Order: sequence, then C-alpha cells, then structure tokens
Amino acid sequence: MLGTGNSLGLNVSWSQFQKSVSFNYFNPYFTLDGISRGFNMFFRKTDFDKRNIARFSTDSIGAGLNFGFPIGETERINFGLNVEYTDITEGLFPALEISEFLAKEGSTFVNYKLNTSWSSSKLNRGLFPTAGRSQSLNLEVSVPGSDLTFYKVNYKGQIYFPLSSSWTFRLRTELGFAERYGDTDTVPFFEHFFSGGFGSVRGFKSNTLGPGTTPSPNDPFVTREGGDPFGGNLLVEGSAELIFPLPFVEDQRQFRPVIFVDAGNVFNTNCPSVSQNCFDFDWGELRYSAGIGVTWLAGLGPMTFAIAKPLNEGPFDRTEFFQFELGRTF
Repeated sequence: MLGTGNSLGLNVSWSQFQKSVSFNYFNPYFTLDGISRGFNMFFRKTDFDKRNIARFSTDSIGAGLNFGFPIGETERINFGLNVEYTDITEGLFPALEISEFLAKEGSTFVNYKLNTSWSSSKLNRGLFPTAGRSQSLNLEVSVPGSDLTFYKVNYKGQIYFPLSSSWTFRLRTELGFAERYGDTDTVPFFEHFFSGGFGSVRGFKSNTLGPGTTPSPNDPFVTREGGDPFGGNLLVEGSAELIFPLPFVEDQRQFRPVIFVDAGNVFNTNCPSVSQNCFDFDWGELRYSAGIGVTWLAGLGPMTFAIAKPLNEGPFDRTEFFQFELGRTF
C-alpha cells in the first residue's frame, strides 16, 4: 500500500454456502524488531446445509486486533483478540441436537476470543516443497464474560523426505480438540471440527465424516439414515503421500502427482442426550482411503484432481470416487 510494505484488503465472497465481506489491514513491521500488527472486520452469512452439514445458518459480525512476534528466522508467535456477534437460525425441521442447544443457551451470542499461535516453517520452498517440515499450533479461548465459554486447540504438521531428485515422501497430520468450561454445557455445535474431502480424508464427501444429527420426528424430508453431518469436538487425521514425476512431461514445476493413503475422523467426547448417531474416540472408527491425485498450477490458480477409494466406509458414510478443487494444492 503506497510503497509502505503494509497491506490493505477487501474480500467479498458470494455463494450458496456463504456470503461474506471482510476488511483487513496488516503492518508487517509495526516496530523495528519485526513485530507485526493487524486489524480486521467482517460480516458473514453462512448456510451450513449447503455444505453437507446440518440444517442451520449463522449471521456473524466481528472485529479483531492481532500482533505477531518473530522468535527466529523460521518461527513466529501471534496473539490476538476478536469480538464476534453470532445469530443462529434453525433450518426447516431442525435436528434435535440443535434445538436442544438453542433451548439451553439461546440463539444470539457475543463472544470475546483470545487467540495465540505458534508457527514454524523449514520447507525448502513455499510452493511444491520437496524437503523440510512445517508446523503450527493454535489456541483459541472464549474468555469469561462471553455468552459461551469454550476453548479450541489445533495442531497441523507436515514433513518431506527426499528419496531422490524427483521422488519425495510426505507425512501430514492434523489434530484438534475443543472443550467447554464455566456455565456453558457443551461445545457450540457451530464450532465443531469436520472431516472428509480434500485436505482431510479423500474419497469421502467434504465434511461428512463423524457423528450425525438426530432428525426431528416431524421431518418429512429425511432421506439419509444416520442424519446430517454434525461434526465433533475431537479431530484426528493423517496422510502419507508419495510424490513422483509425471511421465512424458518436461517441465515438472507446474505439476505435482501423488499416490496417497489418508486416515481420520471426527468424534464427540460429550454426546448430546438426544443423539442416536454419536460416538467418542475409537481407533476402530477411523476411516481410511487410498488413491492418486495431481495438482496443476494453471493460469486460474492451482487445480487439484483426485481419484480415491475408501477402504473401510461405515454404514452412514458418504463416498466420492472423483474429487476436484480449485485453489488447493497437495
């Protein structure tokens, strides 16, 4: 922005699933020591039914302030405070879990969230790395004085092992946990983790793994046994990928083909009393898939394709043999 090195952003997203407008300002060198400072404001209207999730929608508006501190050439910690107003609207014939939560806690909330994160990146390049590792650990706490009190912890890590000049082995994991405290009875359902799809367990439809909702007895539109995806407060995922050169292609810099095995699921350690399809952590409930995929750096951005076969799908799981996404890389 005006040659200062600062950035100013206005983002607008408009789709069936989400309509959002956000504004952000970021100064990477707020001090000479490299401490950064940023501001953000947003408005978000989300219809979760349009993204393979239970029937409800949220209207959210909020603002935040954050600071970042370098603690080395490859590591950084961040701190922030966000204030968020959320209004929950039940869908037509809402699930019993949603009705139970709203009856206990209400439908409008003002939450003050403190967040801190640590990140480390020792990858040999930002795009299509072939060596090194990266990690991040995030903690978000809805502090006392908020309408809902809870916390969320999320860890992401990946490591690359070069096998030769053109073959690489990659391991990835993501772990998440959320819990309530104080007067709040359960983790808010709209703060749940979800699993399935790209960046998760390929071969299963996006966000569909894990516990499901219990439909209203009056719902005449129930078409899926096991309910709609409801997510959970515990996330466990991991992947192993073999990156290899694409045959008959001279310039490999635009393509990344992989053979992969994915594993993971979401669980709920505090299932609602009305739930019929809800389960705590169990190694036997982890889902596995294997397949092959490729990312192509096209002019419109990264285009990723995958063909995956679920290895142990459950009776209520939704599978997807071919998957495509724009904007994501392996």
